[in-house]
Amino acid sequence: MERMRIGELAEKVQLSPKTIRYYELIGLVPAPGRGENAYRLYSTAAVDRLRFIRRAKALGLSLEEIREIASYALDGHCVTLQSHLQDLLQAKLAETESRIAELTLFKEQLEGFCRELSGDSPRKLITQGPPSSSGAACACLDQGDKGGDPAQSRSGLTL
Repeated sequence: MERMRIGELAEKVQLSPKTIRYYELIGLVPAPGRGENAYRLYSTAAVDRLRFIRRAKALGLSLEEIREIASYALDGHCVTLQSHLQDLLQAKLAETESRIAELTLFKEQLEGFCRELSGDSPRKLITQGPPSSSGAACACLDQGDKGGDPAQSRSGLTL
């Protein structure tokens, strides 16, 4: 069986030695044997396990979620692994769709604010005279109504 030091393993799996040691510390990767010189010596099983972890991380799984499914994968319980992985990925998909909706709304708010600031006849944003009710000299930072959300400008756009 081929044995390799942490630097060789890190290169094969494209992870840093620090990351590999961390995964050992939290129990995702079993502690390797050591040579006479006390260097960590890894087997090809460590390569497989770390590649599995990298693929799972690329899918957005947390280390705790990876710990759960890794035990199924290593024990050869493929059906259980696939079922559990499908549930996890469906949840990640729902989270992603929700985040996309939030970002789309945020983008629309930014575009509206930019249009307002660069329009043909933009509002007079700098007040003449005393500061606005918020104490700011710029009306664009003033609240639209008293008691409203301080993050809302007069245009109704979130600052």
